[in-house]
Amino acid sequence: MNILFDYDRLVPLLSSLYTLTGIRSDMYDQGFSEICINEKQTPPFCALINACPEGHERCTACDREAKDRARSGQPVFYRCHAGICESILSICEGGQPLAYMFCGQYLDDTDLEEQWENTRKALGWYPGDMEELNEAFLKFRQYSEKEVAAYGEILTVLVSHIRLQGMIQSTGQTDLQR
Repeated sequence: MNILFDYDRLVPLLSSLYTLTGIRSDMYDQGFSEICINEKQTPPFCALINACPEGHERCTACDREAKDRARSGQPVFYRCHAGICESILSICEGGQPLAYMFCGQYLDDTDLEEQWENTRKALGWYPGDMEELNEAFLKFRQYSEKEVAAYGEILTVLVSHIRLQGMIQSTGQTDLQR
């Protein structure tokens, strides 16, 4: 199945979402390749982790696992391998995912020191400067449970809007058309 992406409309829409929320969002196709890369929005913490080959592999594996849970079109909220909050939604047609929208990274409103301690433990493999990583970690914005729930509602509506406006669409033919 071929998928068409309207980059001219998707990129500004995702940029507007970032401007409003401070949470990065990106699109991946069915083959799990990024299609709307927003490098300038990558948080410093994630840039440090991804600069390390093992970190990049861990991030990719974590994203793939999340993708496998995102089949319903509803947001899936989770913590990545480094303990940072993220979400993913599938953009479906006929129950089949056409693309995936990843959103993150942020922290919840639980104790910041406790979240850092959990992250520090999870990153025992990290070869870089932990103080630099901690400084980058502290730049993440914290969101309350209520704010995260509201964000999920907005994401669900946004995904519906993307589909209804044809910003992502399948060019595959039905059996009848073939």
